[in-house]
Amino acid sequence: MFQLKFTADFKDTYLDIPYWQVIEDIPKIIQDWIKEDTHEIIIHNQKTLKYYCPNCLNELEEDKSCSVCHLNYASNTDCLEIYANELKDIVLNKAYYVFDIVNNHPYLYEIKEKITYNNNLTLMPFKMAKLTITKAFLVEKNGLRDLINQEFISFNFLASYHKTFNEESDPFLNNNSKKDYELYEQIVLDGNYAYVYPSNLLNLKNTIYKYSKIWNLSTIQKHNYYTIANLTFYPLYYPQFEYLVNYKLDNLALTDPSYFNHGTNFKEIFGLEKSFLPFMVKCNIDFCEYRILKLSKIKDYETLKFFAQVDYFYSKLEKLVIDYKVNLQVLKDYLFLLANPTEYLAEYLDYIDMALKLKLDLKNKRILYPKDLDLAHGNLYNQIEIIENPDINEKIALLSEVLKLNTYEDENYIIFPASSLDDLILESKQQHNCVRMYAQRIINHECQIYFMRKKNNPLKSLVTIEVANNKIIQARVKYNKLPDDEIRKILTKWEKQLVPLIIQN
Repeated sequence: MFQLKFTADFKDTYLDIPYWQVIEDIPKIIQDWIKEDTHEIIIHNQKTLKYYCPNCLNELEEDKSCSVCHLNYASNTDCLEIYANELKDIVLNKAYYVFDIVNNHPYLYEIKEKITYNNNLTLMPFKMAKLTITKAFLVEKNGLRDLINQEFISFNFLASYHKTFNEESDPFLNNNSKKDYELYEQIVLDGNYAYVYPSNLLNLKNTIYKYSKIWNLSTIQKHNYYTIANLTFYPLYYPQFEYLVNYKLDNLALTDPSYFNHGTNFKEIFGLEKSFLPFMVKCNIDFCEYRILKLSKIKDYETLKFFAQVDYFYSKLEKLVIDYKVNLQVLKDYLFLLANPTEYLAEYLDYIDMALKLKLDLKNKRILYPKDLDLAHGNLYNQIEIIENPDINEKIALLSEVLKLNTYEDENYIIFPASSLDDLILESKQQHNCVRMYAQRIINHECQIYFMRKKNNPLKSLVTIEVANNKIIQARVKYNKLPDDEIRKILTKWEKQLVPLIIQN
């Protein structure tokens, strides 16, 4: 039991609960573990594409050994991806969650480590680390007692907000306040991840955690990140947490156990035959991967992982699978033939939306998987634009006659305006950009589109140019890259010669 005490001004009372408040309170074994953990994660500089020792920042040898610290990191694939102009500018911020058990009462602390490197006085940067206790909770059966802010956070509140957040597109619906959302975000949502000190988890057996089996989580021993909810709200509030841990489905227990709340056997709980369990355990699938597995019934982890990373497209994928019997593994293989599968998935789904709008037969494989997605997407967009605005091509053509006043030609290059929807579609296809979507903006006189080509090859796209108010808004070569200095000089010269045009609708 904790003693009730008055505040210094005798106006209020508070529970006198002892907890770690300064770094000296943290057991040395935990402080040493945090320091050692930092030493185990090598640094990969994205600018230099080189690897560096996390202890002294010396560049590692080819075998990933450090000639200064005499440590070898060859077996370690855990890298901090960093970007810095100079290595001495690196500042690393890491967070850790640590349990402490006092008289069978579990406490949870968030400890942050800030690491900087300094080389003002030495040739070699040296490491400086500082620990800070940023959060302290007494974990109770029904909620979290925030010991620093003297607040109680009810698990019932988190559960009701969790349900609202999952069911509504806007988390502020149902009169939820901004403060409620910020509190929920702090406890449950991404962005507040930390490592866990695992060595004392077994001590939770004799506390309110005794039915959770949280100490049996195999993944918690590794370099995985967790939220406060993963360690408190989920295992204590949802009884499903225990049977997910028993099934060795750690990631499902830690991502959203609230989903699995019905049924008396495996098939009723998961919507899958139990023959899928070994595959699920082997891959330790998370919630997004589980949804793709349940939808597709495909035991291919690469397929699950690919579609799970774009979970915001789930409803569209669900429609494809259920209504049109699309095999997601076939769709993944089709997309992987393209330059950037993840980006092309968005374009593919947009293509499908347009195909449905035009009432095309998606059971026809040539329509479902077009040979040239860029061209097929552009053609459907063209058709819809013409249906919605029958004279759009005529308007673009008439406008181009006026814009021809700004045509440019020298011994090597020509610049001329787009004159039709087909021009925009072909330019978009060759350049891998989205200029095909600019038709409406062109006829609304929001911008003008010009093409720059080599004089000896006028049919091959070179530069796509957007102009507004007689200024070049953007000029891009293939894949939306910037043009070289030679082309930029020509464009600057051309821009100065543009004729100010006042175009009446």
